[in-house]
Amino acid sequence: MKTFLSTFLFLLFLNLIIGQDSDRYYCPIKIEDNILTNPYTGGMNSPQFNDMDINLDGHKDLVVFDRVGNKLMCFLSDGNTPPKYIFAPKYNNIFPEIENWMLLIDYNHDGIEDLFTSKNNGILVYKGQIKNNNIYFKELPNPYFDQNILSAKYENGFTFRLVCNDSDIPAIADIDFDGDLDVLSFTDGSSMSLFKNVCNENNISLDSFKMIQTTRCWGRFAENPFSEEILLSDDPYRCATWDGLSNRHSGSTTLAFDYDHDQDFDLLLGDVGYNSLIFLENNGDKTNAWCTKKERDFPQYDTPVDMNVFLSAFYLDVDHDGEKDLIIAPNTEYDELDPPQNVENVHFYKGMEENNKIKFKFIKNNFLSDEMLDFGINSVPVFTDVNGDSLLDIIVGTGPAVGDKNIIASKLLYFENTGSQTNPSFSLEDDDYLNLSKLSNDFSINYFAPAFGDLDGDGDNDLLVGNNNGTLIYFKNIAGKNNKYKFEEPVIEYKGIDIFSYSSPLIYDINKDGLGDILIGCGNDYHTPLQYYGSIVYYQNTGEKDNPDFINDPFTAPNTPFFGKIILSNFSTSISNAHLSVYRDDDDELLFAGYKAGNINFYKNFSQHIHDNLTPEIREYNDIDVGKNSAPAVADIDGDGYLEMLIGSKTGGLEFWNTNIKVKDALNTEDSNYNEKISIYPIPFKDEITIDINYNFGKNISYSIYDTVGAMLIHKKLYKGDNKIRLNKLKNGVYFIKVSSDTNYKTFKIIKSN
Repeated sequence: MKTFLSTFLFLLFLNLIIGQDSDRYYCPIKIEDNILTNPYTGGMNSPQFNDMDINLDGHKDLVVFDRVGNKLMCFLSDGNTPPKYIFAPKYNNIFPEIENWMLLIDYNHDGIEDLFTSKNNGILVYKGQIKNNNIYFKELPNPYFDQNILSAKYENGFTFRLVCNDSDIPAIADIDFDGDLDVLSFTDGSSMSLFKNVCNENNISLDSFKMIQTTRCWGRFAENPFSEEILLSDDPYRCATWDGLSNRHSGSTTLAFDYDHDQDFDLLLGDVGYNSLIFLENNGDKTNAWCTKKERDFPQYDTPVDMNVFLSAFYLDVDHDGEKDLIIAPNTEYDELDPPQNVENVHFYKGMEENNKIKFKFIKNNFLSDEMLDFGINSVPVFTDVNGDSLLDIIVGTGPAVGDKNIIASKLLYFENTGSQTNPSFSLEDDDYLNLSKLSNDFSINYFAPAFGDLDGDGDNDLLVGNNNGTLIYFKNIAGKNNKYKFEEPVIEYKGIDIFSYSSPLIYDINKDGLGDILIGCGNDYHTPLQYYGSIVYYQNTGEKDNPDFINDPFTAPNTPFFGKIILSNFSTSISNAHLSVYRDDDDELLFAGYKAGNINFYKNFSQHIHDNLTPEIREYNDIDVGKNSAPAVADIDGDGYLEMLIGSKTGGLEFWNTNIKVKDALNTEDSNYNEKISIYPIPFKDEITIDINYNFGKNISYSIYDTVGAMLIHKKLYKGDNKIRLNKLKNGVYFIKVSSDTNYKTFKIIKSN
């Protein structure tokens, strides 16, 4: 009974939190026997961890910032020990724009964390405040420099920008234990500078900063300019130097904490080329730091962290036991030549006291990410009915994930809809759908982007899979209409179509000849020809039913490399390829294009603009920003008459959003008549419905039946009076029926149920 009650209360808490964010959509998703707590966060690649009571309920919550895409994620604590953290994206709005890194630290001792972040190789400070029982941040002004970047003075009085490279994370702490916050940062060399805050010494309010650079060699150590090696000094008053090597900085993260409680700070350093952390023990004092011991592959007394590559460490009490813990994660953008670890990449070490020293015990390598959908990198979802049960399932394409000492091949994942037409719920049915990982084993083909549609005009959905080399993989469906998909062996490099890199296809009958054409968003990296950057390529199907064919040159008519003259980016800004999704009904064609910037454009009636300018109906729809590489999939998955949007991203997860896009002709379900000119009954029905049409409805009457994704299933003529329509071949589920004449139309939601 106690277990049931606690589960019930947790689910109630979860639903309350989710319900607070009206823009986000939630439905359960299960992997094996675990219903994920936070499935739709979007994933994590290079996350940074801070804690703060963001909802002012007395419990510290988590604020996670991902360097990949400059993406923020807030999680509320449920107040337990240890706590459950619940994704609460509505609190993102209290934070300002953040770049590269963020630290939440209460610099003025008012009980509210303040925010430090990166700006043009400097530091911006935002003061945390409370107004109307809500937290907000106000940028701290600095009269010395534009953009309010934190400044410092040399001891001779000259004022300069306090330098912190954008790639780094500095240490911000009360280094000299005098009551105000100081900054440790590598500036332009291999040694660390201390920027001392002298507000307390000068009786200046702690709401400001007065910084003096007191040393350019704090701790007397020097990092190797070309590796992670650290050189210690044997003299507490002399800086170590690497003889014969240039004095340059290679990229580092810094965490300062007093591990032995001796009133001086010790360091954990991450290096741009290193798979672990280096611990430096300070055996000087709070005014004259001198690091005399180093420990590579920290912590050697437990399980050393080993994760590719360039790591950062964060010191906070995540399990709420009163002792601060250590969270370690990558700190880098994705690099194809040396990719950072992007699964099992958030390592949790529990903090504890042992002989008056802080020790860390390894607990898990998937902190927080074990409750979310996170496939590593570049997730691309689509909705489609895989098993023919009239419920929309989810297929997700992934990029190659970097795990613990191994690379996980790109693949497709199949999430079966185990719910209903009005209450969808998804369960992982196959984590390597169609065994596509076999094609990716040598990693020459990866980053799979799936698209379903009727390419050959036989009534069932075929499959095209885009990939990193710009070609297409074709799977012909031989199952027949409304049956569980059954595909022939794949055709690699289908029809010689090649856009050179990162193809992301869409199958759609653009020219209305009954055959599926192909749109491909292209232009993602330096392999792509300049004329393709940010465009959408149109390949018209020139074949015939059961024999699709394409001219592979996009510049040869009827093809065009500039469909709708859409340019989502250009060479001088960001290189971007579109991920496309479409919804159609009898009156509207809606196209959604996600792109590298992380936003989504929304277009109407796009098939009428093959060669004309196609202007977005809404640019950057709903201000959605998933960080990078937004890949939308749209459908009305719950039959409420509005489209929902599932979005993949570069960080390898999924976000689920509501939209305010009303599905045209599929929503007037509040009554069963149209000025008493038409009625449909019974609803729900078993095998047959009656359509009763008044003589005033009009001439040339017909009806069309659509599934919930907008595909037309039946179209036939009707007559005035009672029309009995046999629909016994439809599977159980929700459908929309549109009755049209030359002067009127009406759409109803109908439900088939036994």
